[in-house]
Amino acid sequence: MEKNHDMMKTSLLQDIRKSSKRILVFAIVFLICELISRPAEILYTYLMQKKAASGNSLSFTNYLNAIQFDSLPEQIIRAVMIIASIIALIVLLSRIRKSESPFQEKHGKILQIIAVLNAAIAFVHVIAQIVMRIVYGAFEPGGLLGYFSPRIFSYWLLANAAMLYFLAWVIRYGALLQQESDETL
Repeated sequence: MEKNHDMMKTSLLQDIRKSSKRILVFAIVFLICELISRPAEILYTYLMQKKAASGNSLSFTNYLNAIQFDSLPEQIIRAVMIIASIIALIVLLSRIRKSESPFQEKHGKILQIIAVLNAAIAFVHVIAQIVMRIVYGAFEPGGLLGYFSPRIFSYWLLANAAMLYFLAWVIRYGALLQQESDETL
């Protein structure tokens, strides 16, 4: 019975390591794509803003293309948070791939960091809109609910962050149980 349990445990750990390796490759490819596309978006927005500020005529199509990526500070903040989140994911997957157990306190902490970054990314656009309205004197505190419409606020990112935070708790609890089990043996 104990031998079957150990074999099953070893087999599952090998499957987790293989899966984390596959997801790690995907995360690295995603990071490379982000490192190429985000600076390109920022550069494009900067060039369009510079062209508009210089007084050159900006075609309607170029104007629409320039505003689709949001403001420059918002893009930079979002890019930094997304890239930091992906790097944290890569670190997490690398550690899981090399560890004896996926249930470790440090894995749960990294997952919590990723969750907090994802939650913050969800609020970046809302905060940018509020700041812009305050700067231009068009902010009305009574209209705060309008900033949380599905067009402006990403509920999917917030739900993803909540799910990741919950999974981090599960991993940390599993680490505690693993530690207690190791101490009793």
